[in-house]
Amino acid sequence: MKKNLLNKDFIKYIENILGDDAPNYFSALDKNTARGLLVNISKNSVEHFKNISKLDIKETNFNTFGFYLNSCEKVGNNPLHIAGAFYMQEPSAMAPISALPKISGYILDCCASPGGKTIQLALANPNSIIVANEINRERCNVLISNIERMGLTNVYVSCLPSEKLNEYFYNFFDAVIVDAPCSGEGMFRKDDFAIKQWTEEYTKKCSILQKEILNNVIPCLKSNGILLYSTCTFSVNEDEENVEFIKNKFNFDLLDMKKLFPHKIIGEGQFYAILKSSNENFDNNNLSNKKISKLLKNSKNIEICKQFLEHNLKNVTFPYFLERNNCIFGFNDLLPLTRYQNFENIGVRLGSVENNRFIPHHQLFKSFGQNFNQIINFSLDDPKLFDYISGNSLINENFYNGYIAILVEGYPLGGAKVANDRINNLFPKGLRV
Repeated sequence: MKKNLLNKDFIKYIENILGDDAPNYFSALDKNTARGLLVNISKNSVEHFKNISKLDIKETNFNTFGFYLNSCEKVGNNPLHIAGAFYMQEPSAMAPISALPKISGYILDCCASPGGKTIQLALANPNSIIVANEINRERCNVLISNIERMGLTNVYVSCLPSEKLNEYFYNFFDAVIVDAPCSGEGMFRKDDFAIKQWTEEYTKKCSILQKEILNNVIPCLKSNGILLYSTCTFSVNEDEENVEFIKNKFNFDLLDMKKLFPHKIIGEGQFYAILKSSNENFDNNNLSNKKISKLLKNSKNIEICKQFLEHNLKNVTFPYFLERNNCIFGFNDLLPLTRYQNFENIGVRLGSVENNRFIPHHQLFKSFGQNFNQIINFSLDDPKLFDYISGNSLINENFYNGYIAILVEGYPLGGAKVANDRINNLFPKGLRV
């Protein structure tokens, strides 16, 4: 029994919180972990996914594109997963974003990796611009990989310490998401190490770090902006006490607050609070048009990129392009930040230019594979699909020389280049199965 792994202090601590309901919580720790997924509604409908996926899924109570996965099967090498048709997400972790109102504008997800809440935000608010920040470089790379796999176009990724965020983005965002690093009590059912490292002193240390992050990022929020604070812990130090800290120090109104225990939901557990700022800040977005125009100056390489998009894709245009380190990005909003070197990914990484020829990046195929003039759309049972994700070239039957997007059941997988009777595989080596 998992309860045998728990130290006496934690048992007493849960009994103080839950009272007579505590035995039900301890029993729940011995049940199987819940699995879930988010359907990529930016690429196809939920109904299409349900019709073709062959996965045993059931609707969650949290949102219209979140599902429970009822089987224990491994899905990492499923072609639909590789194509970004869905993202594996623990079900109760969907609850905080699902509770938010629709947001049109700018959203900061300040502790974003591995990307579940960022992806859910981007899918639920396709007309918003999301800045996904992750301070840890290695975790930031994981975040970028997941955003790229899902083919999202409205996410900018930064790798900044939280104190830099309010320096660059003071009073700018319509919503700020703080899914804070925590003591991880919601991980107990699937992670014995989380049990072993727990002490009440540890929860207090986590609370100090959480307050530090909140102090740094709350100034990024506009007047009347929305703050979502969430954890995967049940610690009062990290949950309710931090909500009181936010309300009292920053003059916020509490709109909603829930603590989801694993014996009351299908999931591992989550806490969230949604608050609204009632501060009257002055506008100060630090946007220097002079510096921005210098950064965004047109170049020969950007012109080559634009010509490639015009000749090879349908209905793909960007108001802004930026070339950095011979990589060209296309994006839809400037943001109030002239220091673009602090962004790891800006909108869509389109590609690079070599010897006056444009070389498309994998992210271009993932984001706009459905818009390419030349497309191969494999069915799930087509053996040539597995040739492609294994890195093999394909035989050209009727395509003209040039670039081609490879899809599976309508979801972009990657790209290839037609050269006479061969279709050369451009699927990244690190992703091949």
